[in-house]
Amino acid sequence: MEEYLKKFPENLVENFMKIPDPEKESVLIKAGFNTFQDDFEPGETEINAFDEAIRYKDAKVQLVRIMLEGVIEDDLGDRFEAKDISEKLIKKYPLSEVINVYEEKYSSETN
Repeated sequence: MEEYLKKFPENLVENFMKIPDPEKESVLIKAGFNTFQDDFEPGETEINAFDEAIRYKDAKVQLVRIMLEGVIEDDLGDRFEAKDISEKLIKKYPLSEVINVYEEKYSSETN
């Protein structure tokens, strides 16, 4: 996949690399890049689709991060610890699972 990423503008690749690993595949799928041909060269349509998929996922990551930090801060009463825990969970688990993972693994320990 890295050889294909080199064909996109550098700023898009940098933004893509900021997306948590569990979510990168869904960005590629949303952009229509579930398979790459050997002779793949992105045109304006592909670049725009990739940019849109990255922006959408980044917005979703930020929203989930805010929600998760709020849940954790309510439990712990510590904003900085909430930020640390939420960051770890978002890097490790898909967005659709982070709140449930927190509740299963951490919430019972704090309540």
